[in-house]
Amino acid sequence: SVPLPPRFRDTGWRHVHRRPRRQGAGAEIMLAVINQVLSLSAEPPLPVPPAWTPLPLGLLAPRGWALEQLLLQANSLSGYMPLSTFPGADTVNQSVWVGGTAAPKGGTDQWLPYWANGNVPLLMLLRAAGPAAVARLDPAAQLGPVVDRMMQYVLGHVNRSKSGPGAGWIGPFLNEPGDTNGHGLWDPLNMCRALLMYSEGEPSSRPAVAAAVGAHLTAEA
Repeated sequence: SVPLPPRFRDTGWRHVHRRPRRQGAGAEIMLAVINQVLSLSAEPPLPVPPAWTPLPLGLLAPRGWALEQLLLQANSLSGYMPLSTFPGADTVNQSVWVGGTAAPKGGTDQWLPYWANGNVPLLMLLRAAGPAAVARLDPAAQLGPVVDRMMQYVLGHVNRSKSGPGAGWIGPFLNEPGDTNGHGLWDPLNMCRALLMYSEGEPSSRPAVAAAVGAHLTAEA
């Protein structure tokens, strides 16, 4: 028994008796919790069905004003970037991502992935709009062949090794400004998005895209 606190001493009570604690009770409780957790993990619940289903590319396609804006972009600076010679364009058309030798501007090689993240869906939307829309692309820009060639190059040069620096990595395993772990982050993630959007418009590329993106995200995890 233990003495009561002062505020209870004038009530006529002098002591309060504690129930003796059984030896090993804490260990038994912990064991019961562990058994409960193991019983839950033995039969994991089924994945929740998706709340929505993506519409296939082409079911909704740009028309009217939206189509004209996409064509304007594709037939202007954005579409011509891979062939341009103006200062700075070499960060895209001579990027190390596609076998180029251009020195990264500002210590970064992420400009081609950023360009691809915008122009791959641009091209896929125009292809989804139909042959008439594709026929209006400026042949001098060669946007379609350039995008196809770039995506195939990236898929053909992923790091398929299972261990070591850059194992499973997509694209060059280089540092970016502010990184301290020896590799960039934003450029491969932008390229992953570009590849996923490319696979929507080019179904034959889906197995290679799924393997490359899955391996990269696993390596980054």
